[in-house]
Formats: sequence, C-alpha cells, structure tokens
Amino acid sequence: DFWSELHDATESVRLGKNAAIVPSEYAHLPEHVRHAFMPGQGTDQPPRHDDRARPDRDPALRDLPEHLKNNPFAHLSRQELVELYEKMKNDPAAHRVPTQDLDRELMEKAAREGKPIVDAEGGCLIQPSPGFVIKTKDQAGQKIFVNMTSHELVDPPEQKHMPDSDQPAVRIPLSLGNAREEFDKKGDPCQVYDVIWNPEAIKQGQMEMLYRQGLVELAFEYIKEKHGVVLDMKFVVPKMKYKGKTVQWQRVRAKKNPKIEQLSSKVLSEEEQQKIQEDNFSKIKEEVQIKQQKPKWKLYC
Repeated sequence: DFWSELHDATESVRLGKNAAIVPSEYAHLPEHVRHAFMPGQGTDQPPRHDDRARPDRDPALRDLPEHLKNNPFAHLSRQELVELYEKMKNDPAAHRVPTQDLDRELMEKAAREGKPIVDAEGGCLIQPSPGFVIKTKDQAGQKIFVNMTSHELVDPPEQKHMPDSDQPAVRIPLSLGNAREEFDKKGDPCQVYDVIWNPEAIKQGQMEMLYRQGLVELAFEYIKEKHGVVLDMKFVVPKMKYKGKTVQWQRVRAKKNPKIEQLSSKVLSEEEQQKIQEDNFSKIKEEVQIKQQKPKWKLYC
C-alpha cells in the first residue's frame, strides 16, 4: 500500500541507497517526496515492506499528529503540493499515487490559505463556518439534522422584482451537500445535511425569527428537490452550532468577478454613465418604497 511505498522510499533516503540516481525531472522535489514517486529500480513496483511502516507500528511515526498519520501530504507547502501535483499529471510512473486524494488535499490546503483553487468545472472546495442547527424528521420518522452554515463565496441575498407581482421577491443563494450518517445522543443513527449560505443571511436568520423561518423553508424545499426527502416543518433549534465532529468540506461554484470590475475594463460613454446613474437612482427609490413590504421567498441554487 501507499504507506509501505513511502516507508521504502524514505528508508532509501536515510540509508543512502540510490542517492546518485536521481532523474533531473525529480530534482526540484523534496528528497522524501522525490524518492517516494521515482520509478522502482529494475521493477515496476517497489519492494513491499512489513507493517513497521504504519503509524501505529513504527515508533518514529507514532508521535506524529493525527492529520499527518492519515495524510502524508499535510506537511508539504503549497508550492511543493503544486509541483507534486503537476508532476503526477505528467509522469506515468506516478500511477501508484492516490491522485484523487491529492486533488482534494491540494484544494483544501489552498482554501485554508485563503487562495481557493478553481477546478476545470468551475468549482472549488470550501469549509464553511458553523451557524445554527435545525432538528426535524422525515416522512419515515427518522431524525434529521440540517446544519445552517456560511461562507463568503456564496452570494449574499438580494431583492428581485417579479414581473407578475407588485411585491418583491428575495433571492437567497445556497449550496447543499450530500446526506451523511451521524448518531444522536442516544447512539441512534440520524441523517445530516449541510447547507451553506452567505454570512449575511445566517446573521439575519439568527436575529429575526421570520427570516430564519424563510431560510428553513428554502433549505427543506431544496433537500426535497435534490434528494427527494420530505422534511417535517415542525422543527426545533437545538443549542448547538453544528451537528458533527468536524465541519465538512463542500464543493461550490466559484464566485464570479464583481460587476464593478467588469465595467471598469472598458471606457463608458457619457450616455452610458448617465443611464447607469438613472438606473441606480430608480433602484434606490424602489427599495425605499418597498422597505416595509413583506417579501416572498424564492428558491435559488
């Protein structure tokens, strides 16, 4: 397995084996990484090692933090991860490396550093902040928890005017993850969903009961739409910020550039500038007129 390969490689470095045989394309990698992913000498697979390579058997690895035991890439810098990732994509000899795990590790590490990586499909991994929890049941009577979390990459709420109505609708973007199994205080299994909102939506939901009710309705509606699970609207709000041991990472669509940045890329004529000013004034006037009206909730995802 991977730990055996990593142990064999690091042992070769420690004992000085094959120290002079380093292809130039591996020279930029750290030694322990370089030797771990170099092709085996005279064989397609490196020799197997016994269980001493595992964290629970090897005294040298036993005192490592838990995240290093389970993830041999956690100690690498961002630059080292990027270099290793590029090397793995281009080198057939790296087929033994768990590339899917490294893809996720690379994106999570970049997100923790405040530099989320956008993948080919336009998504990125984020770890939201806990907000509050909704406890309810599904049609079968199974206990359900919905974590209401937040992250700034989810767009904030905004008012939209519906063409067939005089009252405004509130557009509230959200991101919904897959269901996962947890256990309640009694040890009975339960299902948990994570919903991510903009921090502004969570803050307002914590202060205003009506707004929170709207968020819950939207979340339940989207869970029904995406997973086919109908939740009971008779819910409670337990005194906890998050159901689960650790806040789960979730893939969301990357945020588009602000409109102001798009506009600044070209020179506007006087007529265009005047039109923008008039539109902005009209929006402000409409917002003042409808400030006291009760909004209609609309699902957006």
